[in-house]
Amino acid sequence: MKPMIEDQTPQDVAEALEQNVDAVYLDVRTVEEFERGHVPGALNIPVAEPSPATGMMAPNPEFVRVATSSIAPDATIYCGCATGPRSRHAVSLLQQAGYAKAFNVAPGFNGVTDPLGRVIEAGWQALGLPVETGTGGALGYEELAASAASSEAAPDVEA
Repeated sequence: MKPMIEDQTPQDVAEALEQNVDAVYLDVRTVEEFERGHVPGALNIPVAEPSPATGMMAPNPEFVRVATSSIAPDATIYCGCATGPRSRHAVSLLQQAGYAKAFNVAPGFNGVTDPLGRVIEAGWQALGLPVETGTGGALGYEELAASAASSEAAPDVEA
């Protein structure tokens, strides 16, 4: 039986991040989306990336490896994307990897709009919650992926 994916509102997540310094906001949007604006202190590990050949979104085969290398197994993780579907998928992958406290942030960073662009459900940014821009430094995908690769390449050393 698949574990249930529990949604959390951006407001509840903002409060939880303030109260629990060990909680992690995992932004699963593309690097470009992340750099345009993200939750302060968020990690960026895209669950999908544009394919260089087609431009269509394709699963990131490194998602679980980089996540498990970057996030403690007992961490509380709040996964967010632009509107919700990618982060729901990310929560499912994390649950399969053994993370028991992974939650979906709905309706994501941007929120949900109707076909005419009218806001149906405001996301993190529209709610006026804290936002920063840029790569995220050590919390950005390039750094996290490099760290995951180097930790796998390092030989095991017994003390």
